[in-house]
Amino acid sequence: CWKPDHISMVVISALYIPTVLVGFPTYLAFMIKRAEDNGTLHNPAFMETWSFAFSRYDPGYKWWESVLTLRRFSIALISVAFDTSLLQAALTIIVLVFLLIWHTHTRPFVSDQIDTLEVFTICGSIFYALAGMLFYP
Repeated sequence: CWKPDHISMVVISALYIPTVLVGFPTYLAFMIKRAEDNGTLHNPAFMETWSFAFSRYDPGYKWWESVLTLRRFSIALISVAFDTSLLQAALTIIVLVFLLIWHTHTRPFVSDQIDTLEVFTICGSIFYALAGMLFYP
């Protein structure tokens, strides 16, 4: 640890995390909000570039893709930042329960089937983390 190879990886990670994992979802939410405000959300040029990020969400939740990206980031961060497996599982469960409650309250997808699938996906991840806690040696 903390040899030249390790230090270079730390520097790259320090640049990557804020730029890609936080910056991109924030920029995405900003672009969608700005397009909604100025009426260009359904402009063909804007749709061609950005529709991948918002076309499956209800009108009030066009920014939800940023939430999904931040969810992935937070779970990855927990697994990297904490070295105890039980603590990682417990924090992951807390994050996922919060997101499950938020998702079931908002139901952001256009399709009810996708909303239901997302609920099952989050529940599956919670049960997976719980099983890891229960069967940890």
